[in-house]
Amino acid sequence: MFRLLHVYFDQVGCVCIAQLVLLQLKAFFIGFHEYLQRTPSVHRQDNCSPRVRQLFNRFMMLIESEYKKSRDVNYYAALLNITPKYLTVIVRQITGQTPKRIIDHYTVLQLRLRLRNSEFSIKQIAWEFNFSDVSFFCRFFKRHTGMSPMEMREKG
Repeated sequence: MFRLLHVYFDQVGCVCIAQLVLLQLKAFFIGFHEYLQRTPSVHRQDNCSPRVRQLFNRFMMLIESEYKKSRDVNYYAALLNITPKYLTVIVRQITGQTPKRIIDHYTVLQLRLRLRNSEFSIKQIAWEFNFSDVSFFCRFFKRHTGMSPMEMREKG
């Protein structure tokens, strides 16, 4: 999926990139859920209660709506009225990854879209995504993508 998203990012002049990425992510999660349903013996999700699945689905929906406000696991756990530790247990049980990693990947994906499709300055984007300062934003972005926000913007 990330290779396909990378292809979308490399397109110059594509005006519908945000919609393509959002639909691709939704298709991925629907396909992933269907795959887990078809192969229950291979995955631990089969042991999940309906409550665990419901909390995971709510967590994913919250990421989609709240990613600009916070990248903190505690924030999402509080919105779900559960502890951060329990949220980590739920997400690891279903995906094998941490909630922080999922939050950061989604945020980076949205940041890449914003950098490529807007004329806002790096500072404005950092503030929009609730980073405390531009320096922290640049370090966060480089740690997750291997390039600075300016390099991403210049690339295409």
